[in-house]
Amino acid sequence: MKTTVVVGERGQVTIPKKLRDRLGIVPGDHLEFSERQGRLVAQRSDGDYAARLQSVVGILPPFDVDAYLRELRGPAFNPEMDPPSLGPAAERRIAAFVAQARKARRLQEQQGRARGPRRAAK
Repeated sequence: MKTTVVVGERGQVTIPKKLRDRLGIVPGDHLEFSERQGRLVAQRSDGDYAARLQSVVGILPPFDVDAYLRELRGPAFNPEMDPPSLGPAAERRIAAFVAQARKARRLQEQQGRARGPRRAAK
């Protein structure tokens, strides 16, 4: 993007809005100016930021995130903890519970106290 600007009496220029928006330059940012091969180059001054970042490098010991997640989550699949089925005893308990719930629902419907949508009889 090429834009021409006029240098003011005190050497000031206005950075075009499109460039400021595209580069994320906001009021209060510090810019460094340098000359490279006859061109004026402006770039963000990161001296303060780099110093602050450098001051915290190495505070924490090395940390293996993958090992931590394996410890936290456990194995992906454990046949003892995650059986493929619940087993016959659990399936019988579930079937008995469902039958009892259906019976209670029928009694409520007979007494006119059933709530919610009616279901088709099976």
